[in-house]
Amino acid sequence: MERTFSVTKVTQKIESTFDNFVKNFEAAIGRFIAPSDEAANADPEGTIEAIKAKAGMENMYMFPTGDPGQVLRLQGGTYRVKQFAWGNPLMAGNLIKMNIGVALYAPFRMIVFENDEKEVFVEYDKPSTYFSLFDEKVKTVGHGLDEKIEKLIAYSAQDLS
Repeated sequence: MERTFSVTKVTQKIESTFDNFVKNFEAAIGRFIAPSDEAANADPEGTIEAIKAKAGMENMYMFPTGDPGQVLRLQGGTYRVKQFAWGNPLMAGNLIKMNIGVALYAPFRMIVFENDEKEVFVEYDKPSTYFSLFDEKVKTVGHGLDEKIEKLIAYSAQDLS
């Protein structure tokens, strides 16, 4: 089966420096480190509570990702770009149980980059558009994620020093 759908891509100019935005964003959301299967199986409830305790702003977590800017710099550029994979692993787990296809879109991805003029941008695909493939509950979560993204971007663009 094949389905075609539209995705809304957002490219938003940020009134902040690259370093300030990245620092604030990384400080605002929690870190998700997947527990070992052994630990999770030994104490599922304790593992869930430990995950909840590490939540950041808007109950969001950052997942480990690569640095596409590093590869570009190795090839001779001066690119400043950082990729973030983030979301809520417990919420994602609940949605994936309802429809396994959600796993293609969770965690959510976003990049922040600086152009040659030192302007800073964030770019991402709106979760509400790709979650529109699924049932109403998943669609509703997608709209909620759109709002959380906007809040976290606005927060991270501030001068918090």
